[in-house]
Amino acid sequence: MRIHIPNMHDIRLITIVPSENFVNIKCREIFFLGDLLELVEAKFEFGIGLYFVVVLITSVVVLEFCPLICEMFEVICIVCGLIGLILRWQVATFPYSGEGLPPKFGDYEAQRHWMEVTLNLPLREWYLHTSRNDLNYWGLDYPPLTAYHSYLIGRIFAAFLPESVALKTSRGFESSMHKFMMRGSVMISDLLLPALLVFHFVIKPKKRTTTWWPVLLGVTAPPFILIDYGHFQYNCVSLGLTAWAIMALLTEKITLGAILFTLAVNHKQMSLYHAATFFCYMFSTVIIKRADFFTGFRVGTTILSTLGLMWLPFGDRCVNVINRIFPIKRGVFEDKVGTFWYVLDRFLPVKGVVPDATLARTCAIVSVSMLIPSAIQFVVSVSSKKTSTESLQRAFLVNLFTNSIIFFLFSYHVHEKSILLAVLPAVLLLEWYPLEMVWFVTVASFSLFPLLYQEGSHLALLLVTTIFLLAAQQAGVFKQIKSKIHGLVFLCSIGGYLALIGGLLYVPPPPKLPHIYQAGIAAYSFVHYTAFLIYFHVK
Repeated sequence: MRIHIPNMHDIRLITIVPSENFVNIKCREIFFLGDLLELVEAKFEFGIGLYFVVVLITSVVVLEFCPLICEMFEVICIVCGLIGLILRWQVATFPYSGEGLPPKFGDYEAQRHWMEVTLNLPLREWYLHTSRNDLNYWGLDYPPLTAYHSYLIGRIFAAFLPESVALKTSRGFESSMHKFMMRGSVMISDLLLPALLVFHFVIKPKKRTTTWWPVLLGVTAPPFILIDYGHFQYNCVSLGLTAWAIMALLTEKITLGAILFTLAVNHKQMSLYHAATFFCYMFSTVIIKRADFFTGFRVGTTILSTLGLMWLPFGDRCVNVINRIFPIKRGVFEDKVGTFWYVLDRFLPVKGVVPDATLARTCAIVSVSMLIPSAIQFVVSVSSKKTSTESLQRAFLVNLFTNSIIFFLFSYHVHEKSILLAVLPAVLLLEWYPLEMVWFVTVASFSLFPLLYQEGSHLALLLVTTIFLLAAQQAGVFKQIKSKIHGLVFLCSIGGYLALIGGLLYVPPPPKLPHIYQAGIAAYSFVHYTAFLIYFHVK
């Protein structure tokens, strides 16, 4: 079957949808390079869809041969990298946040709008409400590096598709070419994927027997793919910078690690979830363990210099930037998210009742208080000269993991996507705690279902999560389940999510509780996150 493509901006994808009475043929936009690529693909949606089944069968075949071909660094990186790229681009064909939903659309439009603002307005107006920059319409609310990144991508868009970044007139701009370029901009910005490919070669336990499976599980971890390539954001930049910073620190490149992590924080302020672990590690290693005050001074100077490069261009407008990136007025949580405050609000209303400033202070106090016990233990462990390198690496990643969960559960203004901050150390810990971390990543994936269901990308979540679990099965992760009780707990955990998801898809909610399934998934996720936090604190 072929389609005549009149021009490079009008490319359609034939979708064959079996229904009860007949086969409907629908047209759906796809983003490829018009006259150069004439592509037709048949997608069959029958239940989850024959297409879904074909991808799963292909994945099973690939996973079956992975252990045979993946025992060399180059081969592992190529094979796992290709699998990661294919999954990411396939998810990119699903709907994104706010697609075709005026007047404000969604995160896709927010990212496009930031390109428009940074490209057309002077830097002093980027975070300032003016007649040309309406902050109520997706105003910039991330630190300067995000703005610079938007400017750079915007320059490229201005060269090839200037109407997509024209001031004000480009609002809500959507075209086939634009979607292709936007999706492509995420891929070329992805610093996380290469970090996941090489991490387990740089940081590795002594008892390792194979390498391919932690790399494969890392690149197929659903939350990374679904949020950036489905929902549409650029978390892969800050998460990638953080992953490279971790590798630098754990290989004794303290100054480089400090620079990379400072850049991560200046791209997404949520990277501050990891700040306590980074600070404790650098302070304990450089000052307490080595008493190397010169290195400490150098690291401090480097951090301040990096901050200066990011912030000095804003001059006296820095206050505007800070007010935008720490939005006290936006509430303690966003939508239905599995945090302590959301669950508490179901029984004892706090949002909109307790003043935002009071609630923000309370969140800060609770979060810091929860961090202190593990921080003390971590500092003692790092400071000891008896601690082996492998134990130090594991302790760093575990502390990063638990701190991320603490901030997710108890900090102020949290949304579903913030769980990515905990998923990062989880995939880096796969070689030490394979079953626990596969379980956690699966839980984090299912917790995103309401968000993606709202956007129409929930099938992508089911597809990628199934592939991830197949990869874990092929890697022998589930052989770590040693008793029937443990196996039953795991099955009940996943089964609970599937029951809630099935209810959301097929069972109408009670009229008085229209969001009961979404709230149930959030509360169920809170229980899981709390259990993981307690487990790793005790362990």
